[in-house]
Amino acid sequence: ALRRMEEAWHLASEGQVPRAIEVLRSSVRENPGMFDAWVKLGELLSESGLDEEAAASYRQALDRSPVFLPDISIALGFVELRRRRFDEAERLARASLATLPSKAHELLAGLALARGNLAAAESEAQAAAASRNPQPSAILVLAEVKLRAGEPAEALRVVEKAQAASREKRLGAIYNLEFLRGDALARMDRLEDAEAAFRAEIAAFPAHAQPYASLAVIRFMKGDRPGLDRQLNEMVRANPSPRSYLLAASTLDSLGEKERAVAFRNRSKALNHEARR
Repeated sequence: ALRRMEEAWHLASEGQVPRAIEVLRSSVRENPGMFDAWVKLGELLSESGLDEEAAASYRQALDRSPVFLPDISIALGFVELRRRRFDEAERLARASLATLPSKAHELLAGLALARGNLAAAESEAQAAAASRNPQPSAILVLAEVKLRAGEPAEALRVVEKAQAASREKRLGAIYNLEFLRGDALARMDRLEDAEAAFRAEIAAFPAHAQPYASLAVIRFMKGDRPGLDRQLNEMVRANPSPRSYLLAASTLDSLGEKERAVAFRNRSKALNHEARR
């Protein structure tokens, strides 16, 4: 069992995530008490856009632990937020407030955004960043709120604050930072700078689907239909998950390309069906 766990960790580190998932699925079928395997399986399934199965794996981990695990509770909360199970996401966040306040407030901010409550989202985002030594990811939540509120210049200022915190802590690339920078710049009609930021996000985090979709929109705005197709196809090649195909479909829908969206949406449904088998 330990050897198979090591194999799964190695496969995941080499980018062979589908194979790692299969090894972990087999491991927990044979040894359902393997807590670490359930956690890693939930993590990889979440990264792969298989949120229903990811939620089930995280719940197995929580159920099998003799103590409450706030980090797993928060991870499950973010999955439930994406599944639009808002009440459950809120319950999981509040259960972790005392032990992981910054991440819990970050989750609550995302939940408030999803519910369309900008005032609550800003309050939770401010709380997430109010810890003595906040992580850049906690600061970036406020940038998302400012973008939703139609304040891209303020969002850009928050992104730069998060980048400064990253440099002070000598951290590497921060997930979502360049994407949020690009989003703010695009809303300010600084399209060339926005493209550069989106490409920087992809270079650092090729599995992050959203910057590909944003680049596709810019290509459409510039009248570059082949570029639009190229970006969406690159996105689903780098991220062959149901969520990525659905993002491609919704991007085409938003551009009025509804017939072309059908193939991506059908592929998303097929992948979800395959994952449940």
